Amino acid sequence: MKLSEFDLDWYAQWGITHEPLEEWSRPGLTNGLGSVQIPADPTSLRHVVFAPISSAEESTGYLTLNGVFLTATRTPTTLRWTPWAVERECRYDNWSIHCKTSMAPERPGLVQRITLTNQSGEARPLDLGFRLSGRCVNRGPEPWFWGIPKVELSVDALHGHSGLNPNKCPIDINGQLFQERQVDSAEPGTPMAFAGQACNAQVLSPAPDHWAPNGDAQYRRTIEPGESFSIDFALTLERTSAASETAQALLADVPSVFSAAENQWRRLWRSAFSEEGPLCGQLQDIDVPEAIAPVAVSGILSGLYSRRTFAENGNVPVYNISSPRRVEACFYPNDWALAGELLAELEPSATWRQLEMALAADVRHNNQINLLTGKGGDYSGKPWPYTIDIFNCFYTAWELWQKGGASTEELIQRTIHLPTREVTLLETFEDLAHDWRNRKVERFGLANYGPKEELLECVSSYEHIVAALNAGAAWMLLRLSEIYRLLKRENDAAEAEAEAKALIDRILEHLYVEGSGYFRCLHPGGQAVEVRTCWDLGMVGFCIGEHLPQNIQEEMTAFFTNELQTPGWLRALSPHDADAATSGFRADHQYNGAFGAWPAQVALGLIKMGQRELVERWFEGIARTARQGPFAQAHYDEGVWPSTCEGATKVTDEVPQCIHWCNLSGGLFWAAMKALYAK
Repeated sequence: MKLSEFDLDWYAQWGITHEPLEEWSRPGLTNGLGSVQIPADPTSLRHVVFAPISSAEESTGYLTLNGVFLTATRTPTTLRWTPWAVERECRYDNWSIHCKTSMAPERPGLVQRITLTNQSGEARPLDLGFRLSGRCVNRGPEPWFWGIPKVELSVDALHGHSGLNPNKCPIDINGQLFQERQVDSAEPGTPMAFAGQACNAQVLSPAPDHWAPNGDAQYRRTIEPGESFSIDFALTLERTSAASETAQALLADVPSVFSAAENQWRRLWRSAFSEEGPLCGQLQDIDVPEAIAPVAVSGILSGLYSRRTFAENGNVPVYNISSPRRVEACFYPNDWALAGELLAELEPSATWRQLEMALAADVRHNNQINLLTGKGGDYSGKPWPYTIDIFNCFYTAWELWQKGGASTEELIQRTIHLPTREVTLLETFEDLAHDWRNRKVERFGLANYGPKEELLECVSSYEHIVAALNAGAAWMLLRLSEIYRLLKRENDAAEAEAEAKALIDRILEHLYVEGSGYFRCLHPGGQAVEVRTCWDLGMVGFCIGEHLPQNIQEEMTAFFTNELQTPGWLRALSPHDADAATSGFRADHQYNGAFGAWPAQVALGLIKMGQRELVERWFEGIARTARQGPFAQAHYDEGVWPSTCEGATKVTDEVPQCIHWCNLSGGLFWAAMKALYAK
């Protein structure tokens, strides 16, 4: 089937059922301006964020039915996700409850319709309570990194000023306006000086019969057998009390908002494969087996779900890397660039702009870039180097240049702004490809890429001289050789190719564990530590797979099938590795699951080594995992966590995992599907 013909309604058939307080990956919605998280509760909402205004950690919309607070009853709720809506259903005491939620296109808000139906055989009283809470904060554009401004609900923050005690006033007779209090002592220009410029408006229709002393909106009705009672709800976040007007406008015609949200997403999907619509690029409409198509679709949605526009940066399109809840207005060059081929086709102008943002923020020292300011750092604004970013920025620049026609003119004429100077695209390629020289350890002729904090973070043994990034250095040099040949610089081309081949020889000599299919790391003192990680397999296979001896290709394939492959996902680290579980349980890089991009990375490596049929069979299982929507930052190995919709379950966003429901890196599946099926 052609991917453009895929009906996104397909996702609605896959219901996911949980109790309210279970740990799981709660789905999100976005309208391109912000996001919201939907719990396994009949009606509540969490983490509504429209940067720079945030109600992260706040929740609202809890339901009380005939005096029973439903979240406290362990009543299971089934959620069905599509890009434009989440529909929830549950039953309690012979009442069925249905709730549909959508975000409003081009407005900083959302709507819900909640319907309760009497499933008993007699008329019954309905005493309904709807709890509103609208704490929110504004700290300006500066603090938007991985950790975003939020309503602090930790014990030590409850007595401080963090939006917990907002001004509250009624909106007509049908709602409440919550406004963060100003901090008079705040110094001008500091984040706290923005306190007070955050308003959360929440309105209901019909208007409540009365407002309880605790703030609950209350309704009393008598409902006949089989009959229903519905409430519409709208919520908006804005800088001023104009949020009230926006909320009332949305509430005036909730079905129209539902239709507009669906139209927005269907138009965005069509735009991905045509010259019409908001996207300036166009994906190749490849023909794929229907059983595997969801892998490509969820990969593409990992990109489209991450697309944002913010007034603070001029409303130009940008792509964050994770949401909902955190990282709403930030990107890591690493996660972002893993979707480089997808983004280069979808929206090349935005991808060029974001690549320059990463390089200008000094990609060698900053793995987090604030999308509102363009500044690099970590959640506290401090530098955080992440050596993976060197390869990934080259990869994205290469994809952009290739998709743009790979002209010699662009190599010379396109200007890239670095922290201290302007360079051409050619000079950028050279700078990144030669980066390994500055890290070279003469004893081994390989580059040292630093400690674990700059690599896989939660695999303590994986550091310093590693196979993945040395293979990446060889790949960059091989691509640079192609560029030089295009420019008729044959001597430079030959030198770059020879440098790459020497690196490949040293990787095999010093890092490959003979007969195993995996690699070792070398530490500065010469200590060798074997690490059975999928990342070496994927990167070495993708970057230099065609240059490997046949026996090593076969051994790497056997390592994959014997120790890493699961029916619908992957183990990032073999359970047989000495570090498995001893460095924690974060599923993106440990033994119990894998990062959203790693199955695609491994697939690209296997395809390079001639294992197309193996990958196709594996992707039939990953297509079941794709039933949950865009790919997450990590999914569990099905052997350690119960499956969801017959696929690998998304990992929770709660501590200690802190894994996001959607991660842009899942866009790498687009590259893998093209490697399989593009002509």
